[in-house]
Amino acid sequence: MKIVLINIRCDFTANEPRGVLQIGAVLKKKKHKVMIIDPLFDKIDYSSILSFNPDVIGISFMSLNYKSTKEAILKLKSLFPNTLLIGGGVHPTVDPTSSLKELGFDYLVIGEGESTIVELIGLVSKKAPIKEFYGVKGIAFLDLDSKVHITQERGLINDLDSLPFPAREEIDMKNYLIPPGYIRSYILNKVGTIYSSRGCPGKCTFCCSYASYKGKYRQRSINNVIKEIDFLIKKYNIEGLYFNDETFTYDKKWVIEFCNRIKSYNLPWGLATRVTLVDYNLLKIMKDSGCMQIDYGVESGSDRILKLLKKGTSRKIIENAFSLTHKAGIRTLATIMVGSPSETKKDIDLTIDLLRKIKPNFTLSTFFVPLPGTEVYNELVKDKKINPDFYKNMDYHIVIADTPLINVSAMSDAELIKSKACIDQATFLRNYISLITLHNLSFMIKVVYYSFLSPQLLFKNLFIFIKTQRSDKLIGFLLNNYQTFYLKNKN
Repeated sequence: MKIVLINIRCDFTANEPRGVLQIGAVLKKKKHKVMIIDPLFDKIDYSSILSFNPDVIGISFMSLNYKSTKEAILKLKSLFPNTLLIGGGVHPTVDPTSSLKELGFDYLVIGEGESTIVELIGLVSKKAPIKEFYGVKGIAFLDLDSKVHITQERGLINDLDSLPFPAREEIDMKNYLIPPGYIRSYILNKVGTIYSSRGCPGKCTFCCSYASYKGKYRQRSINNVIKEIDFLIKKYNIEGLYFNDETFTYDKKWVIEFCNRIKSYNLPWGLATRVTLVDYNLLKIMKDSGCMQIDYGVESGSDRILKLLKKGTSRKIIENAFSLTHKAGIRTLATIMVGSPSETKKDIDLTIDLLRKIKPNFTLSTFFVPLPGTEVYNELVKDKKINPDFYKNMDYHIVIADTPLINVSAMSDAELIKSKACIDQATFLRNYISLITLHNLSFMIKVVYYSFLSPQLLFKNLFIFIKTQRSDKLIGFLLNNYQTFYLKNKN
């Protein structure tokens, strides 16, 4: 069959659309023809889809892209009224009812999708009667009475090595290997991304991971991971690597063995993990093998808020992890959420105080959003503190947002916006001072040069900067403007 897979996004971060790439790979292995659409810097290319003339269209999306997904489906249904529409990703998993009844999908893939999609497409291709679809684990659809039917839950894939590598050949990889890369403030021309595991044992109330992976952690073998790294080096000549794992250092023995294997590659790499899952010996081994940066989910400097979020951490644990990481010579990134439930100005002051103590090399602050499928969302809906549909009327880009999508803190909107601005101002110099190195100098000159080639956009964004005082947004514009010109020159 001919299958189009669309990754709906509202952000412009040049990260590979791993979900649809992985689904595409398993479908290609079953001899289906696949087209992957990921509108990274542009809108969905409907003309290409028309030329492909698919039998099935699959869409992967998250809750904060609900509006764009709805618009895309309306367009697709007008172009392909008789083509089967399948939904997957986080939102269909946590809210199958709205996905079927409001968006109009024919079928949904619930949770981890590789095994499910192969079985589902197999039945579709042979035009099986509807009764056979009731036996497919991990799907949802409307039955003959227009009621939502969710089949038995499908077990998770234990052997991740059994999955083929993502179908990167179906996207233009030069769009994803553009500087500065995924390791903040360490500029490289080509940074590849990879997963070595799935799942997270954490129980954070704001995270959707549990909905997909049920808190179960699974690890690929080191040989399998090294094989993919070798492929990325040979095929795309990558200069650096970023692991998209939620908790890369969960299995310390695995990490140490991996570091021993990757050390000879002289490849800079970065990762994300929890502050509870590092020690100095491990960090030194990682540093010696090329680890440049670790991204930690700090979220708050208030022990009260950390406890409410069920982070399983504390100020003391966070301070220790950052101290050890800096001692080992590894850069750090801290993510902060502003506006957690019941958060006060006093809690924000504690966060700013903590950031001054731990001195992350880069701090990324965002407004808190209670995402569908999370524990905190369910509690807020149950207590009638939020409208369950608050996210449906607009796409929301958490990283660049100037205002909260919804306010569940103990502060007014104005106080919440000011609190985030205080954090951004307190961390701005440290975020960008490390950019000023000889290694980065030529890149910075190019960024400034290309900005003057788009004077209207430059002055527009300068005006936005003056109005909002969001230096990070101005820098984001400069980088994205450079990337656009960079890609044009590459073509």
